Amino acid sequence: MEFQEFLTKQEEVYQNFKNSEETVRKEGIKAHDSKGESAYFIAFRHLPEIAEKVEEFSLRIARELPSLTYMKEAVHTTISDYNVRKDFTLNPDILRKLSTAVYSIREELSRVSIDYTKWLYNQDTLIAAGMPNESFLRNSEIIRDAAVAEGLELRLPWGAHITTARFEESLSPDSLSDFYKLMQEAVPIGNSIPFAIDIGVGHITEEFELNTYERFQLNKS
Repeated sequence: MEFQEFLTKQEEVYQNFKNSEETVRKEGIKAHDSKGESAYFIAFRHLPEIAEKVEEFSLRIARELPSLTYMKEAVHTTISDYNVRKDFTLNPDILRKLSTAVYSIREELSRVSIDYTKWLYNQDTLIAAGMPNESFLRNSEIIRDAAVAEGLELRLPWGAHITTARFEESLSPDSLSDFYKLMQEAVPIGNSIPFAIDIGVGHITEEFELNTYERFQLNKS
């Protein structure tokens, strides 16, 4: 995929989020239907100063309305997920294959930079919207191709976002005044240079949990 094509598709999703803000003001929010899901994950991990900002905002959202939180230990930007389902059964062989795939191309990975310039929300999810450099896509493509060689078909990410909250109850628009005020005052995260790629398993319970199986450090030079 050409990088500009990726950016165009990412912007379309971000624009859908922006358009949904008006829908929220007319119809309110809805409960996200992902509780109980698990999946294998390949994800960029952010430095503590970035992860802590996401955690702080996720907790502030949860104080205003019932929502799934993302604590700093689980903050990530997804490269790909695999076998997303509620009746998930862990297969160690899949984790080994994912790790083998990333290990095989670890020397080909380049420095990723993502500028998180705004927070966006729709009726069930809140994200930090990021603008990545081209290495974000290229690394994702290299990892996808290496996974195919291991017999695993991975999807490419649609964007360089950080999911920050998922709403857990349907609420009317007139009950969201404090949420609207919080969003108006929210300060963007800023630039992030991910320090690692994690292979692991994600679980959605009362919060999002990401259990790391193997970590590959980035930006050693």
